[in-house]
Amino acid sequence: MRQYLVRVHCCGSRWLVYVPAVELWAFAITKQEIRSVATQMISSATGSDSELDLSEDRVLSVAQEFVREHASAKRWLPDEVSAR
Repeated sequence: MRQYLVRVHCCGSRWLVYVPAVELWAFAITKQEIRSVATQMISSATGSDSELDLSEDRVLSVAQEFVREHASAKRWLPDEVSAR
C-alpha cells in the first residue's frame, strides 16, 4: 500500500486538505473528516487504497492564498466521483 503525504491547513472554520502527489485539494468541515476526505480524494484519483502521512501546514486566511501558491492543483468535490 502506497503512503501519501497529506498537507492540512486551517482555513477559517474549515480545513483545507491537499494531497500533492495527486494535485487535488478539498475542504473538510471538521477535523474528524480530514482523514476521510484525503482517503476519498486519493482513491478517486488512483483507484487504490492508501496510507496517509498527515502533516499540519500553515494557517490560511482564505483558500485563495493556497490557490495562488498551488495553481496546478485542482479542487476535488465528492460528487465528481460519481460523475466519472
